[in-house]
Amino acid sequence: MIPMHTRIIAAASALLFATSIQAATPSIQESVQSMGEGAVKGYMQPFVTGLGVGMNSQWFYSSKAQSFLGLPIGISVYLGYPVTLVNKDMKTFTFSGSLPTGSLLSQVTNDSTLSLDNVALIASGGDTTAANQLVTDLQSDEVNINIKGVPTIYGSSKRKAVTLGGLLDSSGSVLATLVYSYNAKADSVNTLIDSLEALNITLPSGVQRLDTINTSDSLLLPFRGWNIPIAPTLPPVGVNFAITSIPILDNITVGARYIPTLSNSKMGSVGMLGYTIQHEVTPHIPILKSLPFIHLGVLYGYNRFSMDMKKVVKIESTNQVMMLTGSLDAKFLLGVGVYGGIGYEKSVFSVDVKSHDFGSGITTPAFDMEIEGKNKLRSQLGARVSFAVFDVYADANFGSTVTYNAGLAVGLNGL
Repeated sequence: MIPMHTRIIAAASALLFATSIQAATPSIQESVQSMGEGAVKGYMQPFVTGLGVGMNSQWFYSSKAQSFLGLPIGISVYLGYPVTLVNKDMKTFTFSGSLPTGSLLSQVTNDSTLSLDNVALIASGGDTTAANQLVTDLQSDEVNINIKGVPTIYGSSKRKAVTLGGLLDSSGSVLATLVYSYNAKADSVNTLIDSLEALNITLPSGVQRLDTINTSDSLLLPFRGWNIPIAPTLPPVGVNFAITSIPILDNITVGARYIPTLSNSKMGSVGMLGYTIQHEVTPHIPILKSLPFIHLGVLYGYNRFSMDMKKVVKIESTNQVMMLTGSLDAKFLLGVGVYGGIGYEKSVFSVDVKSHDFGSGITTPAFDMEIEGKNKLRSQLGARVSFAVFDVYADANFGSTVTYNAGLAVGLNGL
């Protein structure tokens, strides 16, 4: 006979994490699908945040509308690399949801010697009415699951172990009452049998010890991370074009980032497109336009990275940032400047999986999912040095996490 606690652990593990649940009841299927989607979002959200913070970086290193040799235009091409730190909050998430107890128990108590009715009767102290009511309550009850400290994609490489007792303690369900009441009664019966045997009293026929449900048994959740301190992102390569004294378009800088769609017949395709627009507002502020070093602006940036893997999986990362920017720009033997800004950013990661037949009876179901990053408020502070046509810059960005950037620009921009 398989111990009941082993069957509970196995059934909970299967119901939570099995890849095929077509045979389960609709309520179980809906619950597991919902929990699965929530788990994927919790597990992947730090990746979305880190990628987005990095891709929203390095849109500007001066708020000044650039010009060259007095001409009403300026242009620069830049290459940089962001380093996004993985903080403590990005390493774990809380796995939560609920499962209908009745459907769960139907897969657990399927042994005639440990049927649900028998367990409920023992837990109720032999009271048939109470046992029947307990069974009825179980059929409509739910097991609430709330597990903290589960590794995200950047978290620990070790899977988190969860005990049955931990699940029951956090659920506050009728199932917890059943398990603990049953164990208490089983312990009392076993203690009585031990006492009778110690006195050499022969036990009545059919009287035997009861298996208790071992609540210290555990299952390993299927989440493990890369355990890395730096979040991977894409290095920005782009071009800025400034217009300083053309009517309507006065003091506007536009920029673009672009990776042409690269295709491979075996792997799929990948590409990126981004743009930014910055308007220097200093000339519109009388008290500031006479000061030669101070420049203020407003900026909006957008970029999208997409990858299509053989038309089976399509992944898109969409990132936006809006900022109030400012810089102090001066020129002596070298051009020098400090710059900064504050604003709002947003990152969304979408996955669209098409149904695909891999042969041998293996078919993946179609599904789509959208994960939003935690990056919202953002501030930035940096400095640059310019010599001839070269600009070297470095900055730090503070928000949901910290990103450090460094880069080199080459252009005709008058900085």
